[in-house]
Amino acid sequence: MLELLFGSLLQPEAPPRWSEESSRSYVRKVAEFEGWSERQWDCLDELIFRESSWNPYADNPKSSAYGLFQVLKTKPGTRVPEQVKAGFDYIKHRYDTPCSALRFHNYKGWY
Repeated sequence: MLELLFGSLLQPEAPPRWSEESSRSYVRKVAEFEGWSERQWDCLDELIFRESSWNPYADNPKSSAYGLFQVLKTKPGTRVPEQVKAGFDYIKHRYDTPCSALRFHNYKGWY
């Protein structure tokens, strides 16, 4: 009976829909926490723009890539914080810094 009366109150809230603005703000805070400089932020901003146009729901079925960073191990529905963790981990492991990743992207067209 309670469920009938208060059904919407008992249901968990839907996760927030991330916008370009909220995604950029979140990524910038994480970049600052990582200690990346303003120059590294500029490179990261450009890299993410090229990969997803800052759309956290960007999907590339050809390569099975998804999200802001288009990292292969992220799947549709992966939340922005998990996308950011996967993207930062990938950049740090493979390139060390966003500017190194962007230089590689400039050369190869992918990273």
